[in-house]
Amino acid sequence: MIRSMDGSAWMADEPEEPEEPEDVRAARQAGFVRLLMRRNQQDSVDVVVELRSRGLSPVLLKGVATRELLYPSEVRRSGDVDLLVAPSEHRACRRALADLGFSMGRNDGHASSWGAAGQTPVDLHRTLPRCGASARRVWRALAEHRTTITVLGSELTVLDGPAMAVHLAIHLTQTTEDRQLEDMRRAVAVLSPEEWSGAAAIARRIGASASLSWALDQVAGGTEVRRSLGLAAVSREQLPVTKPSEAGLVTFLTSPVHWRQRTVALANATRRVTSRESLTTWARTHGRPQPTTTAGSIATLVARAWHHLHPGAKAR
Repeated sequence: MIRSMDGSAWMADEPEEPEEPEDVRAARQAGFVRLLMRRNQQDSVDVVVELRSRGLSPVLLKGVATRELLYPSEVRRSGDVDLLVAPSEHRACRRALADLGFSMGRNDGHASSWGAAGQTPVDLHRTLPRCGASARRVWRALAEHRTTITVLGSELTVLDGPAMAVHLAIHLTQTTEDRQLEDMRRAVAVLSPEEWSGAAAIARRIGASASLSWALDQVAGGTEVRRSLGLAAVSREQLPVTKPSEAGLVTFLTSPVHWRQRTVALANATRRVTSRESLTTWARTHGRPQPTTTAGSIATLVARAWHHLHPGAKAR
């Protein structure tokens, strides 16, 4: 404590801490990522072993499997555990996750998200997104391309190279971030022509050829692979629509994506649009009376839908 001339107290400035050297910071961050990767590995093993003990046969998607194929000697963290199960096992798998303390959150039609305090989130897939085939047909096609890897002393079932390439392509159509682009770049560099031929055959079986074609064109060397497979170029606008928000209602309703995925997507969109909070916010924004009855909510919903279709129109 230091006092000024008039007797009032004030604190001296504390000396600034020396800036952490770049190599030390990089090493610390790498160590943290390694810890996260190890936890993801352990959590993946734990949940798979538990489900197997109940007679289920989950396939581990992405995460550990992607590291094994594309980043074998590198550190790559994952924030969740993605599992694919046969449609006939889906209900039993949901019960098992609930027994383990997980609760279901978002349901996108192709997968549902499960979380529990202190646990790595689990995404439980009944199929892959943006596919034209039913969940049963998708499972039959992918089940023929299962293989195993060893993680922390346990054997885990994963997709082989061709099937994983199709999944990575589909995932890229959903999230075009650097991480997903790098996955696709590495797949192009690592997989053989024979494996890409297998990927194209799988994509045809499950109705995902457009996704594979589009994803290949997004990375260096991918267009050459696409052309060698005889796949036509596909623009972003030509990708199969999975949600009403991706295109107009007519385009969504006539999308080749399997009807079950679209039904769940439409139900989710309807719940968001018709929620009381959403209707009230829209009414206030457009200077309309706040809905106080079911009839008022319906009227506001109709008005909202009309303005969505005619964005330039003025409210009366």
